Amino acid sequence: MTLKSMNWSSDGYNDFFGKSGRTIIDGGTNSPVVTLADNSKLEGFTVTGGSSSGFAVHGYFVNAEVVGNRITNNAGGGLYLLGSGSIHKNLITGNDGIGLELAYSTASVH
Repeated sequence: MTLKSMNWSSDGYNDFFGKSGRTIIDGGTNSPVVTLADNSKLEGFTVTGGSSSGFAVHGYFVNAEVVGNRITNNAGGGLYLLGSGSIHKNLITGNDGIGLELAYSTASVH
C-alpha cells in the first residue's frame, strides 16, 4: 500500500524540501503516529505530535519505504524500523528522542 501526500511530486533532491510535508499527520500526543505495514510506502507527509512513549513512525518486522517526509517536533523518537526497505529524502529533526533507529534492519538509508 502506498500512502502519498496530496500534491506530492518530486524530480529529485533539488526540489525535495519545497514539496514535502504539505499534508500533516498530527498524532495529538499519541505514538506511534504512523504504523508501517508490510510492503507499504509513506511518501511526502509531515509527521508530528508523537508522544514521549515511542516513535512517531514505527515499523516492526516489515519491509517498508519511507521517502520524502518531514518527521519533526515529536516528544519521542522520529523513525523506528525493524525490518527492511528504503529510507530516503526524509527530514528528521526537532524530535526529543532518537531521530532514526534501525534495529536488526537491512534497510538502505540515503
